[in-house]
Amino acid sequence: MTMTLEKPPEACGKLISEHVPYLLVASGAVNARNPSITRYRVAAPHPLYSTAFGPTETIENDCSLRGWQYLILRGNSVVKSAEIGQRQNDSDYIFTVLREGAFAEAICSTLRKAEKLPEVRDRDYELRFVRVPTLYFRAAWLHRSDDDIFIPMGRSTGKLQKDEPYRADTVNATLREIVERRQGRVR
Repeated sequence: MTMTLEKPPEACGKLISEHVPYLLVASGAVNARNPSITRYRVAAPHPLYSTAFGPTETIENDCSLRGWQYLILRGNSVVKSAEIGQRQNDSDYIFTVLREGAFAEAICSTLRKAEKLPEVRDRDYELRFVRVPTLYFRAAWLHRSDDDIFIPMGRSTGKLQKDEPYRADTVNATLREIVERRQGRVR
């Protein structure tokens, strides 16, 4: 079975092709006099969902598509990641960030973990990424109409360890506990 991806709007690909070559030169990743941009390629993007996550929300139902995450490769190595996003209450896409290799490698580590899950070998899942900025939570999200698996990336959030798979009920309970603790409801 496979992990499938939504197709991004054409405007996102246009923004990537306009901004990434310039930013690779500006960041020093390529030499401005001999930019060897052609050695870089951009992988198919991952949809990026976001939510504020309140005490009555669920991560799988209360988030919205806010952008697209692209991995930038040189050969078979991931060197950077870039995001195209939307401002709050705005439908237009904008280039939002070019991140260094460590962040891009965290994405790859999480994807490698997702590919090895028995569920992914047996069933098709839609690959998404989700973030909860207020809780510093970011995860790969394997979505099906009857199942959601989240694999936190980067750093641990509460009891959720990076690169470990969790079902939606565990993620929701952990994030809700963090929200309630911040609001002074749980000690």
